[in-house]
Amino acid sequence: MNAWAEISAMLMSSVMAPVLMIYLDDEQQALRLLVAATTSTGAALLVNWIKGPEERQHLAEFYRRVRPIGFWGPVARAGGIEDDGGARRLWRAMGAMVTCSLSLFCLLVGFGTWLVGGALPVWFTSRSLWVGGLLFVGLALCPVWYRLGYGTDGPDPTSR
Repeated sequence: MNAWAEISAMLMSSVMAPVLMIYLDDEQQALRLLVAATTSTGAALLVNWIKGPEERQHLAEFYRRVRPIGFWGPVARAGGIEDDGGARRLWRAMGAMVTCSLSLFCLLVGFGTWLVGGALPVWFTSRSLWVGGLLFVGLALCPVWYRLGYGTDGPDPTSR
């Protein structure tokens, strides 16, 4: 994928959205989504095929400036840059996102059930255990996602 392919996919989506809103009614949401995804993906693949991949020098310069997390090891090595564990940082960030989402979900459902008196799941019989358990899990996960997202496990590569 290259930058021009990404731009073409966004432009195709911007063009197709109003067209699909006009010609397909609200009962055909799935078809709208299918057509929009297919046309934007097709545009991206076509432009990527025409333009070709980005040059290694541009990718290495981008990596040197931004230090994105993820699987950039080959680009880093091609640019003569030591790999800073971007894949490991990506997995940590994804773990932080999942645990933070679960924590927020538990806290929202727990407080919502407590304040509004919402219905319990049919398989759970005690309101106080349900609310208390959700609030406990939500609060217990806070240090986990905080440490995953903001903790350090080595030198910070962005501080260079």
